[in-house]
Amino acid sequence: MMGGWDGGMMGGWGAFGWLWMIVALLFWGGLLTLIVWAVMRIFPGARTGGEPLERGTQSAEEILRGRFARGEIDAEEYEERRRILHGGA
Repeated sequence: MMGGWDGGMMGGWGAFGWLWMIVALLFWGGLLTLIVWAVMRIFPGARTGGEPLERGTQSAEEILRGRFARGEIDAEEYEERRRILHGGA
């Protein structure tokens, strides 16, 4: 090219061309991470395939009743834990 300048292989940035490539990769990686995080916050049930957990909406006794109803604990354990919840020793 006569008398012209095409910027070279890195667009005229020299060693900084690599730096900007790394910055761009970090930017797009961060943006992708942010999008995935936002989707997970909006649709929390999508991770487990079930209903999202409601934080703080069930009392300890309601959780205990649910475990007993599902058969996770027997009647003896249910009564013992219920007694402990109500301040018994």
